[in-house]
Amino acid sequence: MDLNGLLEYAHGFVIKNTTGLVETGRVEELACGVWSVRDVIGHLCSFKYLVEDVVSTFVGATDPPYLQQWLTGGPGNFGEAQVAARKDISFEQNLAEYKAAHQRMLTLLVRVPEQEIHRPGTLPWYGAQYALDDFILYTDFGHQIEHGSQLALLRDQPAGVSLRSTV
Repeated sequence: MDLNGLLEYAHGFVIKNTTGLVETGRVEELACGVWSVRDVIGHLCSFKYLVEDVVSTFVGATDPPYLQQWLTGGPGNFGEAQVAARKDISFEQNLAEYKAAHQRMLTLLVRVPEQEIHRPGTLPWYGAQYALDDFILYTDFGHQIEHGSQLALLRDQPAGVSLRSTV
């Protein structure tokens, strides 16, 4: 499996599906439930920080704050709390942070020995049968594809037409 290739694909998918939304002033439109495009990117950014934290524990980090918040509050609460905490951050700043966190995560990931990436049991809090690549594929890759698809639906919708009326 080409984990880096998959991660680059998903990241590019999100970036592609935000293209044009700023220029048309659509970053405050709802893209996912009650979340605007800005909120979705902030949400994805916070999960990039989470994955970056998890990967960092494989290269010696001992105090990963986003991982601690995720473990304490649970995945659903973490996502909601992070979106709320990022409400005053612009779309552009969220996107810049999202891109930077992606690059840092990839830089950390290449420092993790390949056998450790695929070895089950290295994330006991996630499940003894799972490995780092399982966590990354679900939490990063799958998450970006899910929300990138929502952004694509909005991006491809004519301006002024609500997604709520089409689904």
